[in-house]
Amino acid sequence: MLADLDLILNAYDDGSFAEWQVLAWIIKKLALSGNQEDYQDLPTWLKDAIATKIEQVFRDGQGWMTIGSKGEDMMPYATQVKDRFLQNELEK
Repeated sequence: MLADLDLILNAYDDGSFAEWQVLAWIIKKLALSGNQEDYQDLPTWLKDAIATKIEQVFRDGQGWMTIGSKGEDMMPYATQVKDRFLQNELEK
């Protein structure tokens, strides 16, 4: 399981984090240090949301930047997650 995932999901459940924040955090964490077991341990709804978000940003072709005090280009992380965990799912 990804470190601190339970804290992130609790923050989402209580309304402290929006879905885009949770997806950005998890996608970045998977890209930087995640493995297949970490991905498989995610709840189904979250794996579906990740696949949908990554499919959307690649289909739109406009990239993905987070907003906030310092924006971050999420495309390198999305590419890594797509290539490492989602390639077979997105080809269906």
